[in-house]
Amino acid sequence: MRRIQRWQSWTVFAAALLPLMALLGLQYLWLERLERASADAHRATLDNLLETVAAGVEVHYRSLGERALNLPAALFTPERLAKAPYYFKKKDLTGVARLFVVSYAGDKGGWPVYYVPGSLEPVPPQPAEERAVYMAIAPWKIVAYKGGILDKPSLQVEERDPAHRLPGAMPDAATLHRAVLDVLKALDTYSKPYIAAFEYRAYTRMPQLKAPVLLLRPDTELAVLNASIAEATARLPDSRVARVAGGDAAKAKAIAAFLD
Repeated sequence: MRRIQRWQSWTVFAAALLPLMALLGLQYLWLERLERASADAHRATLDNLLETVAAGVEVHYRSLGERALNLPAALFTPERLAKAPYYFKKKDLTGVARLFVVSYAGDKGGWPVYYVPGSLEPVPPQPAEERAVYMAIAPWKIVAYKGGILDKPSLQVEERDPAHRLPGAMPDAATLHRAVLDVLKALDTYSKPYIAAFEYRAYTRMPQLKAPVLLLRPDTELAVLNASIAEATARLPDSRVARVAGGDAAKAKAIAAFLD
């Protein structure tokens, strides 16, 4: 009889314990999910706060930069460009380490002139500064070479311009890795051949070529570059256009056929 009563007591205890354990388990899961959701909400709040602060800082320094770099348009001539430091001396240049101006008028157009804030004499740039400046003025340099007008210059990499989009697929990781290493190996000098190419007036020299010229028109090339082939063909005395697929093999085959 005592064994039956003891068994009944354990049964009642187990029956009361099981719902309690289930309730504790559910509470634990709920608290864990609540903690995870609270962490996500806190992270999202911090992200929004950082974006707001970053946007405010960008607007602040952008407005300061625009006021400091607002120079008269008439200054950008070969005769008046040397007066730029006199205008800079009237600006609030707190925290500025280097200034530069560049004009595309005259025979020496396109070469930046560097100044230290408060100085009236040009100074030589540091390699890192020179690279940054050439990257910044690249849109103006291209437009000046083509004789156009740059209405809204932008250096934002997220822009997608269909006229300058490669029709081919994104290169594989090994190709991108090799290209990045090639740039890093010549980090101090890789911009110089690009600058030389922009400054070279190829169209004006083309009529002087007397030998036959082969122009390759790859299907994977930029549309703006393929469009220039028509103008080059009109200027070259003896030219041939070969439309090829992307890749070195197709180009090599067209070149070999032209040389034969």
